[in-house]
Amino acid sequence: MNIEDKLYKFLDLYYALPQPISYLIGSTYRLLPISITMGSKYQEFSELCIELANDQDLIGEYVNHEFIRTVHAAEKTKFYKSHYAEHGVSFSSIKTKDDISRLPRIDKDTLKENLEDMIVPDQRENGLYLTTGGSSGTPVGFMMEKGISRAKEAAFIEHLWSSVGFRHGDRVAIIRGIALGRDRISRFEAIKNALMLSSYHLTEANVDYYINELNKYRPKFIQAYPSAIYLLARLMHKLDKRLDFAPMAILCGSENLYDPHIKLAEDIFGAKVLGWYGHAEKVMLAPRGSRGEYSFLEYYGVTELLDDQGKPVTEGSGVLCGTSLNHKVMPLIRYVTDD
Repeated sequence: MNIEDKLYKFLDLYYALPQPISYLIGSTYRLLPISITMGSKYQEFSELCIELANDQDLIGEYVNHEFIRTVHAAEKTKFYKSHYAEHGVSFSSIKTKDDISRLPRIDKDTLKENLEDMIVPDQRENGLYLTTGGSSGTPVGFMMEKGISRAKEAAFIEHLWSSVGFRHGDRVAIIRGIALGRDRISRFEAIKNALMLSSYHLTEANVDYYINELNKYRPKFIQAYPSAIYLLARLMHKLDKRLDFAPMAILCGSENLYDPHIKLAEDIFGAKVLGWYGHAEKVMLAPRGSRGEYSFLEYYGVTELLDDQGKPVTEGSGVLCGTSLNHKVMPLIRYVTDD
């Protein structure tokens, strides 16, 4: 397990510390090699991203191998044994990823009702309990794999960001729904080398504060909820305000991106907006293209687009259905999201 996972349970305590103390702890922590803080798996996944991105012929073999590993992990659980038996599916009949359509689907209600039975018994101690954000309803609990899930997510996300020049440890400003306490708008987070700005206080009366903080810190990148960066850009446009520097890019995830909002943000900040789709359960990941299309990374997780009857959609809209890879604790197979 990496240090990040071991210290995760103390994160709220760290954020509650006075700024000078958290700065000292965070700055010291940031000096540690990434192989220690994120673990060896971070480096492995980083190298994997580069290898598969540069050799498309390897993707099919890799995905098929990891898919079968996922099925074998599921075979050890009480839930999947019962669920597949009810649908007349035997594990031995699943030979390759091409057999995926024969498997029954699951959803968030499945997680709510069967969480304990979905955990691989001999891997329970390697689990890290998290919940979804609850943006589409009540938060749902699930398990990540210590030493794997967070390292993989960081490696893949930073690989996407590298397309606009990002490197691990670069100075960033983060504008999100962050509760910093005592009506605070900003705080420096030394571990991430980040200026944290709470979007909860983004009003016309406060916009100069945000601009001044950004100008003082001069981050290379701004990471933000799309709604937050759009609101800041709209306020700056209304008041004819600008930053006195241009970040290298604006990194936007967790919400929908709209072309008019992107255009305004790029005009106001003089920087490209890079968007992507991801979700808390870490099953699917897709960068957003210049025409608004999303290209799902098959080697992150198997992605399907299905209609109401569960049939593949080739044209038009559908619901996303994903299968996790690299997850031995609580595999999610044909997991239908609300997206």
